[in-house]
Amino acid sequence: MKPLTEMSWTSADDRVQKLSDLNGKVVILDFWATYCGPCKQAIPHLNSLVAKYGAENLQIIGLKVGGADDKPKIPAFVANTKMDYQIAFPESDLTEFIFAETSSIPQAAVFDADRALRLQCSQRLVDALARQPDQVGQLLLRDAQHLAHARIEH
Repeated sequence: MKPLTEMSWTSADDRVQKLSDLNGKVVILDFWATYCGPCKQAIPHLNSLVAKYGAENLQIIGLKVGGADDKPKIPAFVANTKMDYQIAFPESDLTEFIFAETSSIPQAAVFDADRALRLQCSQRLVDALARQPDQVGQLLLRDAQHLAHARIEH
């Protein structure tokens, strides 16, 4: 298996991207499907993180993992949930890595600005975002805020 930072996803416009392409940002990979209730519940909280901390500091990629029959439902799902971040489709190596211990969704993987995996969780993320979004956001984005301050100082 290739290194995690080289595992990729493909956007709706067929652009291939990987963690190593997203320099200097905290990255949340959010694995979801249209039929997943907890996935829908997480979206407003993830949207609020981007709104609060800015796209220059935080990149969220919504990685769709439902089956082929789920794919035609994506446009309506995005419109109904008001998902404000990029949607893409993960390569099999990335999916296998994330779901190695449990196949439940939603799943999220949080990477700091240096591409180190800081947190991987499932329903826990949704619950934490719902209960304490400011504390969770500050924890997840500590590195991004530090980088933003360093840019200003230099």
